[in-house]
Amino acid sequence: MEELQKALKEAKTRGSGVPLAELLVRSSDGIESAAVPLGAIGAMITIEGAQYLVTTNVDYVPALPTTAKHDVYLRKDLRYGPDDHTIWPQQYSERYCHLAAIRTPQGVADDSAIYFFEPQSQDFVQQDGPTLTAALGSLHSARLSQFAAAVDDLLNSYTFYAKQHPGKLPPPLNPLVNSMSAALERLEVVPATQEQTFLAVRNLQRTLLEVDALLT
Repeated sequence: MEELQKALKEAKTRGSGVPLAELLVRSSDGIESAAVPLGAIGAMITIEGAQYLVTTNVDYVPALPTTAKHDVYLRKDLRYGPDDHTIWPQQYSERYCHLAAIRTPQGVADDSAIYFFEPQSQDFVQQDGPTLTAALGSLHSARLSQFAAAVDDLLNSYTFYAKQHPGKLPPPLNPLVNSMSAALERLEVVPATQEQTFLAVRNLQRTLLEVDALLT
């Protein structure tokens, strides 16, 4: 334990040992609980008043997101950078505590790879039709099939979870499940420009990750 504390102190001095308690941990009546993407924590210790999580799951240490008022921008990859809860840890929220359980791209199974799929120009198929609709199209059918399979899998998990925990569903779960189904339907039936289609992909991925985290 002393060696671990020494190593963490050295990491803190180098600037790489950032306390993660503000992101992932809440203390209630002296009982500490924590959740990290994809599971188990090795240890949680306190050094000089700061709490640290030690886990075999995380091979990077994210900087703390700012809590000051600031503008949020949609980036080139159609995500929101450090403010996007699907790619960056956020401050703890009791209502949205599942955000801490959102999985990361590292080590995902093949059937979950669509969660982190990066749409490219070849994934957009333009419609055949009059000139006025020539710029409109949809996501490639192969990608749509992958998303449909992912949604079906989560819907099955949701149905099983609801039967096992009647009347005890987390508040955000039902709205997110409905949003997930609606997001898939939009991709399947609504023609759009390439940018609009890829933005809809990001929206569906964001919802998939949240539902997956709630059911984990």
